[in-house]
Amino acid sequence: MSDPTKGQSTGSDETVLRAESSISAASLSGVSGGVEGVSEMPKVLKQRFVLEDKLGSGGMGTVFRAKDLRKVEARDKQPHVAIKLLNSDFHSHPEAFIALEREASKSQTLRHSNIVSIFDFDKDGNVPFITMELLEGRELGDLLKAYPNGLPEEMAWSVVCSVTAGLEHAHSENVVHADFKPGNILVSPENVAKILDFGIARAMRGKQLDGDRAAADTEFDPAQLAALTPPYASREMLNGDNPEPRDDLFSLGVVIYMVFSGHHPYGRLDANDAAAEKMPLERIKHLSRRQWKVLERCLAYNCQDRPASAAEVLQELTGKPGWHSWGLAAGLATLTVALVATSLSGSKELDQVKDEVRQSTLVEARIHRITEHLEMPAFDENWNRVLFSERQTLETLAPQRSAHGALLARSLQLYGAGVIEAHDGDDVFLLYAAGIRHGPMPLAQTHLTTQLVTQADLMLAEEVSLDWLAKLDVWIEQFETYFLKSADLGVKRLELVDYLGSLIPSLSHSSVVLAEAAYEFYSAHAFDVDEMDTVEGEVSSAVAQKTQDEHICQVAEVAAIVSAQIDETLNVSCLRLDLASIARQLNGIDPGLHKSMQ
Repeated sequence: MSDPTKGQSTGSDETVLRAESSISAASLSGVSGGVEGVSEMPKVLKQRFVLEDKLGSGGMGTVFRAKDLRKVEARDKQPHVAIKLLNSDFHSHPEAFIALEREASKSQTLRHSNIVSIFDFDKDGNVPFITMELLEGRELGDLLKAYPNGLPEEMAWSVVCSVTAGLEHAHSENVVHADFKPGNILVSPENVAKILDFGIARAMRGKQLDGDRAAADTEFDPAQLAALTPPYASREMLNGDNPEPRDDLFSLGVVIYMVFSGHHPYGRLDANDAAAEKMPLERIKHLSRRQWKVLERCLAYNCQDRPASAAEVLQELTGKPGWHSWGLAAGLATLTVALVATSLSGSKELDQVKDEVRQSTLVEARIHRITEHLEMPAFDENWNRVLFSERQTLETLAPQRSAHGALLARSLQLYGAGVIEAHDGDDVFLLYAAGIRHGPMPLAQTHLTTQLVTQADLMLAEEVSLDWLAKLDVWIEQFETYFLKSADLGVKRLELVDYLGSLIPSLSHSSVVLAEAAYEFYSAHAFDVDEMDTVEGEVSSAVAQKTQDEHICQVAEVAAIVSAQIDETLNVSCLRLDLASIARQLNGIDPGLHKSMQ
């Protein structure tokens, strides 16, 4: 996780607080450094979180990499979390802490593949802090510095679709970010973006959760400490209005513009100054007409001129080109002009123009079909097949078209969200398999590998049974089919097989059938030949012992029957004793049993 809360190098990207000047915006200077109002900063919070490395700081606080001692105790392979220590503005204002805690608790419900998860909101003494997901990656602000003319197309579309989908989900849960900017966006090595700092976002006023009467009675107005960054804030935010989703859409528009162009749409002026100077927007040429129109609306100075929702923005960016209306009309107009222009040039040029127009129309139609398909994700076999086929056809028709990146990013985002939200173990892996045909899904991969690690840990604490062997068989198949290169799962596979091998000797004494089944499975998956020989010897001895025990039981049963028959024969007078009958009974004993009786 690389400096997840700092702004860009220019001071204009620093978060500021919409509050009276007496409120300080000072942030922490380090683990051992002091905080205003705190004489000595603790190195361990709540006797649980050990602060290790400072990752970054901003107007709201400082983020540390921390070790969770509870996870260490549970032998978690990933015991680290991110801890955000909030600055003096919060420990100096008890009411602010109460209001912030209430709103952060709502943000904890935001579970989305493009939003950093908030685990908890707590306080150690007078030091408030937020516990959240620890991630690896680079801030979008740093990437924009590395690419001054805009991000590469594939990366750009992945980032734009990721953050727009994240905002769409947050708004559907009645949460507004209110400080959306490049410094609050983390981009993974696989170009998947996650939004940070929803833990200190504002919950929309007037939409309290059921039963949240305490929130309605709060006298302190969190707007007194509302955070914003002027170059990304809407005019309404700058003027002190209560944040709402369309304020986030203005900030989103600024970010999208920078992702594609490399520079701020209004020369880093805030919205009020840009509106006063009536600054025009320079169109981004490689965006389609539809894509540019929705971006232009996001950047509108007035709230009512912006799109209604992030869902609308995502839809217009990634699809629904309206080919049947303006697209088809444009195609016909192009054809008419071309026919006139080439009427004296010969049939070769005319045929070429016809082919180009036909190609353009086919591409627009294909984009429309894919977009409509993505709007109703079913994730069944037919839906997956159609999407893959349509995308392959589109890439064949127009391999260089910019819309491909948006459609691909949207497809992967839908599949990734579907995997994370799915509950059925078998279906989720089929869904993942369908998704990775389009491209890598790192968040979904991490989600599934974490599930498999957890499942392995549970199995290592269970008794081995035939059902356990069936579960292990499925586990190994999933690992080898999808995540064979995962080092963590490779280690778990060895642990599970070794665990099984260690229990086979004891199984031999309780259930030879289970021991034989366990050994058959073990021999197919173990790597240590010497250990396999040892286990095989144990099972062979157990089987031999079982055979001998069964033989002895059989002998005892036959002996009892023969003894009863002889007793009955002998229980007569000597004159009636039939020695031939006794001889026949003794001779009828199985030679093996007879030998055992001797």
